[in-house]
Amino acid sequence: MSVTSIDTAIRSLWAKKSDTNGNLMWLPLSVHLSDTMNVASWLWNHWICEGQRRNIISDIENGSEELAEATIAFLAAIHDLGKATPAFQTQKGYSSSEDLDQQLLERLERYGFTGICEIAERFQKLHAQTQTTHAIAGEVILYRMGVLDDISSIIGAHHGMPADSVEIYRNQEAYLENYYQSENPKSDIYQLWKSVQEQIVQQALEESGICSISNLPKLTMPDQVQLCGLVIVADWIVSNENFFPLIPIDQETVPDLQERFLVGIKKWYQTIPFEVHLPENADLLYEKRFGFHPREFQRIIFDTVQMIDKPGLVIIEAPTGGGKTESALACAEQLAAKSGRSGLFFGLPTQATSNSMFSRVYEWLTSVSNEYETTTSLRLQHGKAYLNELMQKLSSNMANDESYESQVQVNQWFAGRKTSALDDYVVGTIDNFLLAALKQKHLMLRHLGFDKKVVILDEIHAYDAYMSQYLSEALSWMGTYGVPVILLSATLPKAKRAEFVQSYLKGAGLKKREIDLNGANLDTDAYPLLTYTDGNAVRQTTEFPAERPTDLLE
Repeated sequence: MSVTSIDTAIRSLWAKKSDTNGNLMWLPLSVHLSDTMNVASWLWNHWICEGQRRNIISDIENGSEELAEATIAFLAAIHDLGKATPAFQTQKGYSSSEDLDQQLLERLERYGFTGICEIAERFQKLHAQTQTTHAIAGEVILYRMGVLDDISSIIGAHHGMPADSVEIYRNQEAYLENYYQSENPKSDIYQLWKSVQEQIVQQALEESGICSISNLPKLTMPDQVQLCGLVIVADWIVSNENFFPLIPIDQETVPDLQERFLVGIKKWYQTIPFEVHLPENADLLYEKRFGFHPREFQRIIFDTVQMIDKPGLVIIEAPTGGGKTESALACAEQLAAKSGRSGLFFGLPTQATSNSMFSRVYEWLTSVSNEYETTTSLRLQHGKAYLNELMQKLSSNMANDESYESQVQVNQWFAGRKTSALDDYVVGTIDNFLLAALKQKHLMLRHLGFDKKVVILDEIHAYDAYMSQYLSEALSWMGTYGVPVILLSATLPKAKRAEFVQSYLKGAGLKKREIDLNGANLDTDAYPLLTYTDGNAVRQTTEFPAERPTDLLE
């Protein structure tokens, strides 16, 4: 069987189809995979933050940036490999006419998949797609080709959930017809499907620059989560028909895939995350951001954080009205610059406190965006965010005035429940952060979103034992990714202080005996108190001047 005939057969496979008002539309699988690879590469270079890239690259053998980028390109180019199976190709469209389904089957028949029209109805009655979902099929095909499960499991999980048990994949041996249209390995149709699947993988290897399965890197679990999330985002972007439209049924392919990508990605992005620079001094920063000079309490925190070499967890304990919010926002800029992050999540215990903080973060972010002469995206994240006046105003301006330009905007693509955590700057209720510790569908998107940001959590003394358990687990994940986290409290129990520090450092891979306390006392009664981690070290600042709180807005 020639390579030319295999390539021709691949071009007949469909990835998407639609019948709208009698307009029969489809999208070749080869085009969808190319779109996804291009977008994933763009997201790697322009959308995820420098800190995320550094972490993934450092985990790759020899710290190869080229291999890291090639790996995400390869994953995107094979994410829907499981659609190159009769189980998928024979399924009916959700809203498609029988005429469209039949035309696509006949196209497959013409290009070499003999007999697929005859077996389509039987496959549909047997629920072949349910027995062999295309995500599972993709992982199984890769495993049979010798790809290790750190790579293949990403393909199996790209619709939001990895398999619960290896038995799911072992059971696929009972459904060979779903993969090859025949159970006879020596039959021509079996060999055609197998060759098509292998050729899709080989093309992805060559186009990504990896060239051979043996060159694929070994991925750590955090890397698997991040790359899976990135593949999902790329897949969702290219699956939006406003950005990447389907083509008429009588059109064989897209004439210019690069032009299609450039047009599509330009329609998608409204803002590109930007990197902040390390502030020079507290006086200059506070004057620009808040219009006043820092109190001595705030200056000490700024100067202390300025000296941190490897930032991690920062806990600020001080009375209400002491200026913790401004300290946290200033600290967020410092930590973002040091860690290569390009966003912020500000979490609070209630919708009311989130609404109040949203306007304050908006003012701060407007100042930041004006200084860097860039546009960024801000979102309020809770169940009644749509009732917030400022959120309504920002959303209305964007929706009703195409010429509207503002340094701070609302990006509607991130409005969904599963995409909101991916936005650049987010103010919301604490549950949005706690969900990072809960096993759920599309959890990797939440992790991908938080890994891009500095996280500030206010009033952490307000959570009960149940919520604190989730908080500790979520902090452990942040430690795994090296996400800077700032915790604010007026009355934090010292046992919780120790628990949060230990949880974060445990996530960073440190055992208790490896933690350098060097005089730090996590059980201290000192107040106000600054506790922070610097790599494997825990440090504290207890010497603060006595000041009378005046800002009662905190």
